[in-house]
Amino acid sequence: ALSKAAKKKEDVAKPMAPLAAKKLSKTGQWGLSLADLQKDKFPWPEWNDAEVNGEVWDATKTAKEREKASKIPIVHFFNDPKGKIQMPPSVTVHTWRRPSDFMVDKTPVVIENKTWFDLVSSNGHLLGSEMLRRIICDICTLWRSCNGILTTEGRSRMMDHSTLSWKPWEHIYSLCKVKKGHIAQYNFYGKYVVKLYWMGQALHPPVRLRMISQTWGLRKG
Repeated sequence: ALSKAAKKKEDVAKPMAPLAAKKLSKTGQWGLSLADLQKDKFPWPEWNDAEVNGEVWDATKTAKEREKASKIPIVHFFNDPKGKIQMPPSVTVHTWRRPSDFMVDKTPVVIENKTWFDLVSSNGHLLGSEMLRRIICDICTLWRSCNGILTTEGRSRMMDHSTLSWKPWEHIYSLCKVKKGHIAQYNFYGKYVVKLYWMGQALHPPVRLRMISQTWGLRKG
C-alpha cells in the first residue's frame, strides 16, 4: 500500500505522464528536437524563397506521370491534402465554390486595381466574425498608414502604383517567382502561397489554397 504522501505525489504527476513519456529520453533528459522547437515557436513553416520559386503551380505534368504509372485519374484542381480550412465558429459555410464555377463572363485576376482596394464593401457578411474583422481592419490600417492615405474609401492619390510602399497583394504568390514588384497570376488549378508575418517572422501556411475569395492576414511584427 502506498503512503498518503507517496499517493499524493503520484496523483500530481499523472497529468504530466503522457508528455514526460514522449519527451524524456532514457537517461531522463528533456530531449527536444529542432523540429519540436520550431513547431512550438511558429504555427507554420518559416518562409523560404527557394521553396516558393521551386513550387509546382500546375500539377498536370506530375498527374500525367502518376496516371501512366498507376492509372490514377488526373485531378484538374488543387485540393488541400489537409482538407478544407476550419472557419471561425461565427462563420457558417453554405457551400464551397471555385471562381470558375460562377465567374463565366471574364477571367478572374488576383489584383484588378493596383492603386486602391476595398475589403469592406464586398465582405460585409464576414464582419460578424471578430477574427476576420480584425484581419480586414489590420490590412486597411497598414495600407493607409504605410502609404499616407487618409481618405475614408482608402483610395490612393498616387497614379503610379510603383510609388506605394506597401501592397498587400505582394504577399500572394502564384505562377510567379519571388522578386520585388511581382504580381501573382490567377491560377486555374487553384494553388496559391500566402506570405504571413507572425511576431515579425515571415512564414507560409502549409495549406496553399483557401477559398473563392482571398483574405490576406498580415500582422506587422
